[in-house]
Amino acid sequence: MITEIQRYKIKGQIGQGAMADVYEAYDPRIDRQLALKVLREEHRVDGEYMVRFLREAKAVGNLTHPNIVTVYDVDEFNNRPFIVMEFLEGTPLNEIIKRGTRLGIDNILEITFQLASALHYAHEKGIVHRDVKPSNIICADSLNSAKITDFGIAHIDDSDLTHQTRVGDVIGTPQYMSPEQVSGTIVDRRSDLFSLGVILYQLLTGERPFTGDSITSLMYQITHVDPKPIQSLNPEVPPALAGIVERLLNKNPQQRFQTGKDLMDAIRTVKNLSRDTPAQGSQHRFPIPLKWSAFMAVIFSISMVATISLVMQKQFQAMTNQMLEYGDSIVKFVAAESAVQVLSEDWISIELFVREARNQQDFDYLTIVDHKGIVRGSSVTKDVGKSYTPRSNDQSDYNMNIVDFMQNIFSSEIKVTNFEAPIMFQNKKIGSVYLGIEQKSVQKITELTLYMMTVLLIINLLVVSVFSYILGKYFSASLSTLNAAMNDIKQGKTHSRIEVTRKDEVGDLYMSFNDMADQLQRKAVKSKAQRTNQPFSPDPSQESTKLGSKFTLE
Repeated sequence: MITEIQRYKIKGQIGQGAMADVYEAYDPRIDRQLALKVLREEHRVDGEYMVRFLREAKAVGNLTHPNIVTVYDVDEFNNRPFIVMEFLEGTPLNEIIKRGTRLGIDNILEITFQLASALHYAHEKGIVHRDVKPSNIICADSLNSAKITDFGIAHIDDSDLTHQTRVGDVIGTPQYMSPEQVSGTIVDRRSDLFSLGVILYQLLTGERPFTGDSITSLMYQITHVDPKPIQSLNPEVPPALAGIVERLLNKNPQQRFQTGKDLMDAIRTVKNLSRDTPAQGSQHRFPIPLKWSAFMAVIFSISMVATISLVMQKQFQAMTNQMLEYGDSIVKFVAAESAVQVLSEDWISIELFVREARNQQDFDYLTIVDHKGIVRGSSVTKDVGKSYTPRSNDQSDYNMNIVDFMQNIFSSEIKVTNFEAPIMFQNKKIGSVYLGIEQKSVQKITELTLYMMTVLLIINLLVVSVFSYILGKYFSASLSTLNAAMNDIKQGKTHSRIEVTRKDEVGDLYMSFNDMADQLQRKAVKSKAQRTNQPFSPDPSQESTKLGSKFTLE
């Protein structure tokens, strides 16, 4: 058992092929898990195996693609060359197939798309794999990604390369070979796509498209026999996907996909068709008028809510600024009017002044304090004669964000704003005035505005929804007309026509349908004439009078 190859620590053997053994290894120098592919002992003296082994290193070493195994280095150990590769976490596709695991259509499409991308990349670099098979494909445990390995018999388009396959040589794994590989003719990128088609067929049906009791019978099937139709083995396969496999397995390379990119485009189309096709029985669960109505209602609601929020926030800030100016003016006026009484310590006049001001104005509180901090006049009578205790500021930030603003509106608590002004005499502070004004009026006006705007939103939302529904109904009627006409054609009523005239894109569609129906009717009349030996008339009107009148737009 090999435990070390140069600086690499061998953890165990993870694979074995006809040409090489594969080991899981660890590189302590860069602390990385790796895979080492070592030419088998019995092949190191065989020049052909040596050439093929080194050719793989050259082939893959020039490729950098997320779905192709990465080669880091090539070296030699005991006269046996080895390749240092990326260590792949996952399971070979052949093991997944052997376990009987059936992949979903989406997984199969994704894996095939990735493999087509990898092959296209390699082909553009001048490399044809020539041995695409499940054992050379490693799938991630999630079964949604895959990587191609083992380019051991890859052909490199290199003007300096003199090695060519001799006539009669067959290189590859028989069950996945293309007809041109079997017959020993020129092999190019389309051969890899054929092999990928064999894998795709097997994933979709659970069976190989070509089987035989001997290599001769197998090769005969590959070159001459078409496989069973996919949908006869798996009816759940979409027809478009079955068509892709049928094209990949065409015996004539000219009739296959010519590049991996062509295959990628076809798979992308199948994905889009699968995504756009509604589940059976659900086509009419949410008709177009309802879709339009719901869509317009959501868009309108979002727009209106944003507008209402912005308007109300600006209104609240404007009204609050007015209240601040009012409170600031009042507290300064009280400070100026009470300066003489405070200086002369006429506390009785101060109390009378506070009481009169409180009765005339809507204050939450009004307090006058002397220079020692003793309350000399207050709307709260019990505080007079005591040391003044500052009140907390109920509201200090008037540039609120939308969240704070909405919380303020729906709060049941009445906010109070505090104001303060010094009592001055000859530039000396002899006391202070403290005033509290409730924001009750501001909050009530804001709540009323919110109520009115909400009612307006609901009314307009209903109007938009109804008109969107009516508009959707109008356009869906056009589709119903076309659908009814198509159903008649499907039932063989080739005389059906749409007699509605419209000067828009729908009208163009109606005209195209009528042209198609004319062509079908002509073919039907001609076919009937040939069967009955009657003269053929190209005029479809001979088969019918004015037809299709039931297709009118209501």
